[in-house]
Amino acid sequence: MFTKISRFYVASDVDRTAIWSAAAVRRAAGWALWVFDAVPETLIEWQRRHQDRQALASLDDRLLRDVGISPAEAAREAAKPFWRA
Repeated sequence: MFTKISRFYVASDVDRTAIWSAAAVRRAAGWALWVFDAVPETLIEWQRRHQDRQALASLDDRLLRDVGISPAEAAREAAKPFWRA
């Protein structure tokens, strides 16, 4: 936990004590908020890519022609890992 002492915050652990400035605490809080916002968005995007590529791989040649994609392009896109755009 943090205890405010003048303009500094003191974080106590079992075997160490660290002094953090108020700015450092704000930076850490901002980073944590970003992580909790960005991580779920990234996971959702990865899941969407995986599902889209599975659906693309299941299309037959006639449907691929209808959307203007060659079978080779579809196979190349479907083979990409989910983390690659």
